Amino acid sequence: MIRSLVGRLSYGVIVAQRPVKSFAYRTRVRPLKRLLVEANTFVDWALIWPNIQNGSMELHREAYGGNFFFGRAVMVTDHRTTERDIACPAHRGDTFMGVDIVSSDPSVFATNSGILNQNPPIRDATRRYLDEHVFTPAVMAMTFDDVRDGSAQILRDWSERERMASMLVIRSTVTRVFLRILTGVTITETESDTCTKHYIRGFTEASLFHGYAPWMLGLLGTHERLRRRTYAPLERRGMDLMAIDVTMFAAMFSIGTLVLRCVEDARRFGIRYGELDRERRRAFVFESIRLFPTVTTVHRRLTEPEDVEVRGRTVHLEAGDEIAYPFVCSNRDPEIFPDPDAMDLGRTEEAREKVLSWSKGPHACPAKDLSVHVTMAMLDALSERFELAALRIFNPQF
Repeated sequence: MIRSLVGRLSYGVIVAQRPVKSFAYRTRVRPLKRLLVEANTFVDWALIWPNIQNGSMELHREAYGGNFFFGRAVMVTDHRTTERDIACPAHRGDTFMGVDIVSSDPSVFATNSGILNQNPPIRDATRRYLDEHVFTPAVMAMTFDDVRDGSAQILRDWSERERMASMLVIRSTVTRVFLRILTGVTITETESDTCTKHYIRGFTEASLFHGYAPWMLGLLGTHERLRRRTYAPLERRGMDLMAIDVTMFAAMFSIGTLVLRCVEDARRFGIRYGELDRERRRAFVFESIRLFPTVTTVHRRLTEPEDVEVRGRTVHLEAGDEIAYPFVCSNRDPEIFPDPDAMDLGRTEEAREKVLSWSKGPHACPAKDLSVHVTMAMLDALSERFELAALRIFNPQF
């Protein structure tokens, strides 16, 4: 009831913003454009918090009937264009979803910091390093059985915890599993809880204050605490910094969020997970991440002028402007996914390959298969103790 009311109120704000944003992209007075865009960017940023990221994207698509303005970006929503564009090498912007939130803060998200996004040679070198030292051939060759068996003791430890089905413990278990897979080191539950808890806190503080009140991060000691309580203890264990960064991202954003979302979707759609065979469990994970991508958008900075249609009118973009692609919209394109809002475990393998939540091309997530394997292993362990459709896990989202 409350979320529905908030959504309707937010929808009204979005509709009221439409003519102002449209005018901003039509005017030739650049200072006026920047003023209008910045003012509306703050409103868009504020709308994320009550509606969460994917919800905000969906509300905007509904209000605009397709492509829309959000923050400093123009959002392209159809699957065909998104699939084509995101597979091409591109200069990445230093914002996320067109707003200042967290992506360009290297203290929280090192492998997505600004210099890597905007400098292809450095980005390519970083990707090669990840392929050689983090996502090694042995890691990339792991099957579901390899992941499950290699993490068996961690999963048993998890199943014995009193608060097994809690947000922090689930994310902390992802931390243990991923560090085990990527570095071969098994840290204790206490170590993992501490590292994960402080990362979540730092991530939240950076999301709140990085763009609009960065002085608060200094006042709260966010960066120093992250280095002291999350990164330094793991580095002292001889772990690769990039492996740590990838792991904490997995716990906070990727697998941790996907496990929690699968539990919510099991309840929402009445899925009796424990009764599914392995193939349908895999299908369930794909459908969950199709409907609720854990990474909301990818984006690119234009190097030459380009036209985009918004509400039936051509918007002329200049070099330096930003286009973003919200996966929650492209993944629900009815031309690609019939009955797009349904949890359909019978979609074909070809349809699953059309799910864009892991991106495509040079920006694609290298851990796509691994993330599915780990999610399934964790859901299997959780379902041995609980009926997933009956669980309600407190999980604040934005």
